[in-house]
Amino acid sequence: MIVDRIENAGRYAPLHPHFMQAFDFLRDAAGKEPVRYDLLGEQLYVMISQQQGKPEADAFLEAHRKYIDIHFCIHGVERIGWKHLSTCTTVDKQYDAENDFMTFADRPKDWVSLSQGMIAIFFPEDAHAPLVSDGTIHKAVVKVAL
Repeated sequence: MIVDRIENAGRYAPLHPHFMQAFDFLRDAAGKEPVRYDLLGEQLYVMISQQQGKPEADAFLEAHRKYIDIHFCIHGVERIGWKHLSTCTTVDKQYDAENDFMTFADRPKDWVSLSQGMIAIFFPEDAHAPLVSDGTIHKAVVKVAL
């Protein structure tokens, strides 16, 4: 997991050939409608949403195998739980290859807070529990194929 501000995102561009295109999109995400944006089809796409956050007790850990997630806070404050995948012990929903998604009943080990302009990059080994907030979260999630 990486947590930083969007203005420092260039540091992470060498980690994946599509990261720079993702970061360029995120820099202008504030004015975009809450829909899916296909940048390179299934290789690189962005989902923008605006939704009410949920309490920490309702958060669940999720993980992906085919994609890296880049979460970007457009407005609001979002807390995201984290736990290394290798330490997750209780599978809630088995891996769904079509949706690249599995969930765990484990509780997060650590929490990070994202405020406006911050990014969090979650790799396949990073189980994460997003959308924790007592307010509305306006965010973008970039899906970057491995």
